[in-house]
Amino acid sequence: MNLSSSLSSLNLSSSNLQGQFPEKIFLLQSLQELYLRGNENLTDSLPRSNWSSPLVEFDLSSTLSIDLAYLTRNLRNLNSLFLDHCKFIGSYPLLVGNFTQIIDLGLSNNNFSGQVPWSSLNLKGITSLDLSGNNFVG
Repeated sequence: MNLSSSLSSLNLSSSNLQGQFPEKIFLLQSLQELYLRGNENLTDSLPRSNWSSPLVEFDLSSTLSIDLAYLTRNLRNLNSLFLDHCKFIGSYPLLVGNFTQIIDLGLSNNNFSGQVPWSSLNLKGITSLDLSGNNFVG
């Protein structure tokens, strides 16, 4: 993989990617948008390195296993995050409140249940919120 360090947007949606996603992608200093939607054959979960890319838009819908707590620690600049049809590891939306810049959030079709975690969602700046296709009550 020999990508330009000035790359700011990378769209690999529905590219039939297989295996482990290359960790080096998250070290690109200028990468602001990353779209991985629809690559169900990616294995494992997101890399555990210290990410240095300043991602503001990230789409992981229908891809690999996601540790939301880890995302909140590494991607604080995000303003658009799409995690529809994902496999979550550990706690789920309770940690979404750590994304203080989020304006677009997609968490549809994840089999979440119980009460909608309104108190943990930072709704002040959100302009689009998709919780459809879950099993919330109340």
